[in-house]
This record gives sequence, C-alpha cells and structure tokens, in this order.
Amino acid sequence: MIRTYREQIKAAGPAFPYRRLEVSVADRIATITLNDPETLNAFSIKMTSELRHALGALAADPDVAAIILTGSGGAFSAGGDLRQMNETEATPAERYEFIRHEFGGVIEAIGNCDKPIIAAVNGHAMGVGLFAALSCDMIVAARSARFGTAYIKLALTPLGVSFILARSLGYARAFEFCALGSVLSPEDMKGLGLVNRVVADEELSQEATIIARRLADGPPRALAFTKQILRQAAYRELGEHLMIGEAVQPLCLASDDHQEALAAFAEKRKPKFSGV
Repeated sequence: MIRTYREQIKAAGPAFPYRRLEVSVADRIATITLNDPETLNAFSIKMTSELRHALGALAADPDVAAIILTGSGGAFSAGGDLRQMNETEATPAERYEFIRHEFGGVIEAIGNCDKPIIAAVNGHAMGVGLFAALSCDMIVAARSARFGTAYIKLALTPLGVSFILARSLGYARAFEFCALGSVLSPEDMKGLGLVNRVVADEELSQEATIIARRLADGPPRALAFTKQILRQAAYRELGEHLMIGEAVQPLCLASDDHQEALAAFAEKRKPKFSGV
C-alpha cells in the first residue's frame, strides 16, 4: 500500500511520456491540455510532474513562441487531488515537501518561462487550478467557466493565490473571495480585472489562438523582458508569500476540520467544524 507522498512520487513514474497531458505545437504555438477528465483535471502528483516537465521543455524549445494552457472535458482544473491527499499518511514535513515541489513548482514554471502563456479556461478553475490560471500572462474564459479559491470549504488556506488576489483586488475583496469561498463567473472576473476576454464556449480555442498568434509574431526578447519586468513589479514578493502558505497548509491538512470537510464532501452534507 502506498502511504506517503514520497512513495506516491516514486509510484507516479517518469514525467515523460505524458499520460495526464496532451501537448501539441503548430506554427510556433504550443497547446498544453490538462487531460484527466475523470478527476476534472485535478492536480495529482502525476499531473503536476508532467505539467512542470512540459512547461520546461516548451520554454527551452526555440520553435515555440507562445503557449496556451487549457483543460479537457468540462473543467480547466478542479484543484488539488483530494483522494490522493486523503489516502496518504504523510508527515507534515512530507506534505510541505510535496506542496512546495509540485504545486509551487507549477507556479514557478509558469512565471519563469520567458514565453507568454495564455490560460484558456474552459470550465471550473478551482483551488490550485485557479492559482495556475491567474499565474498565466493572460486569461481567456469561456462563458461556462467558473472561478473559486475553494480552500476554505476544505478547512485549508489559499496558498499563494491569496497574494495575487490581494495585489489585484485589495484586502477586503480578496478576503471576501477567499473567506466566503465565492464562485465567480467569467463576467465577474473580468469586471475585477482578473480575466482579459470572455467568449462563447465554442469560440474559446479560436480566441486563445488569435491572441497567441499576435504574441508569437512579436519580438521574442522584448516580450520576454516585458513579462519579467511586469512580473517583478506585480509579484516580486510572491515567492516569500508562497513559502508561508506552503508551510501553513500541512498544519491545516492534519486538522480534524479538514477531515470533517472531506467526509462531508463525500457524504454530500454540510460540514460541522470544531476548530480542532
């Protein structure tokens, strides 16, 4: 029986060839499709290891000038894989190691890539799925998409997405979004300045490709510098904030309230939190 995160990482096997992603390149535009529809593209160890590998490979590929990140089925990503988290008996140190390396590693790979990355959000983007979308350089959302932090409903903290929300929305709105577990429409997100374009579902791929084409035809070095300069201006302290969130999350994962939230979710009932 696989009990710890380290054992799960070993069991997941090599990141390539991909089993949870589809990656294609056409005319200098790469498309990464999260492809585990049975879990609503949840960020499992296998998914995150493959995504980090794909982002690194495309960042280094001279024939790729822009990247689109999207999901298959009815979701962009439902967030972290709850079943995987609940089936382990990891120590807090191991949980920290996993969150830092896997979830934090995806966010760092998006930010460190010099090439523009467009999130084409086709459905629900929740938890770390929302974090990944907001970490991209632009977001195009289908009208059926939905956005939420989701963490509070599981008695967890919002990791580094809280930094992006606080910077973008101010404290009061960011607190409301995170603490009430609000789920927002694409129009709401666009009104808050968190989404660039909202289009009909059937136009999502086309619109993302049009934007990617314009970016791919631009000057690569100037675009790379523009991305890094703007990210430094907007998110310079994100790394420090993320480390705090990653350190706190294992404590929440070990709490009775988190176990109650998971049980309530499975039993389709309202959780009864005790503060333990």
